[in-house]
Amino acid sequence: MTKEEFIKILKHSPEDAKYDAYRNIDSSYLDIETFKVLVSLLKNNDDKIRFFALFYLIEDFQKELSECGENVIQILIFLLKDVHAPIVDRTVWALSIIGKDALEYLIKAAKSSDLQLREKAIWAIKRNSNLNSNKTEIVKVLIRGLEDKNKEIKFSSMCALMDISPIRNNSIVDFDFKPIYRHIKPIAEEFSLSKVEHYQYWGSYYLGLIEKS
Repeated sequence: MTKEEFIKILKHSPEDAKYDAYRNIDSSYLDIETFKVLVSLLKNNDDKIRFFALFYLIEDFQKELSECGENVIQILIFLLKDVHAPIVDRTVWALSIIGKDALEYLIKAAKSSDLQLREKAIWAIKRNSNLNSNKTEIVKVLIRGLEDKNKEIKFSSMCALMDISPIRNNSIVDFDFKPIYRHIKPIAEEFSLSKVEHYQYWGSYYLGLIEKS
């Protein structure tokens, strides 16, 4: 299979043909042209094609992702709202690979008037591997989320703050979390009294951790 034939399959063939072609390519085909074609497939109407593109971008193009520009980041930010959970999960992974530049866009998205985007951005922030590059702004936007009128945003912000704290994963280093726990505690108390099972469980769990710290 020539490079031209491979690119044609990537652009125009159905999902199965794309996978078959990709599994049998010469490693020299994994170049910037293929990267750009995969990025273009992120806009495909077929969720299986979008997943295919994300899978191989993460598998073979981490360097290119880490050096990509605004256009790719904006496409991935949009994919955070995808209705298919596996695509959202891979999108969060890709944004983490991009690193510091992606965090800037995620922080903006976490302040968006779009409720769904706010929630997804908060979950993506806590899973980013570059939190220490902008820890003050990250903590600030998550505290802002604790004050949101929407319960799911408040819950997501509580979970994100706790997950990056020294009590849990210690994702952010050299940062005094004691004042942050004072912001989280009343929210955890509120959720601990909820009739919604997962709200009640995590609210009680985080409240216990804070009280023991």
